[in-house]
Amino acid sequence: PDEREKIGKPRMGKVYLAAEQEGDHIVLSITDDGGGMDPAMLRRKAVEKGLMDTEAADRLSDTEAFNLIFHPGFSTKEQISDVSGRGVGMDVVKTK
Repeated sequence: PDEREKIGKPRMGKVYLAAEQEGDHIVLSITDDGGGMDPAMLRRKAVEKGLMDTEAADRLSDTEAFNLIFHPGFSTKEQISDVSGRGVGMDVVKTK
C-alpha cells in the first residue's frame, strides 16, 4: 500500500474480471491496476532457468518477455511452496 500511495494510487488495488463467450469457448480477462510485470526480470529468470542464453533474452521484445510466463515450468518465485513456484499454472491457463 505504501508503494501505491507514493505514486498517487489508492492504498487498495483493484482487480477486474471479465468473461465473454466466443463460440463454444469462454474467454476470461483478468486485469489489475498494479505496476505490471518487469520485462527485464522475466528475461533474467529465463536465463537463470536455462530457457535461453543472455543474448537471446536481450533480443526479446517486452511483449515476448511477458509471454515467457506461459512457458511450461516458468516461475518467478524464489521459494517453492505448496501452491506456487513450481511453474505450473499459466501455461495450463493458456492452453485450456
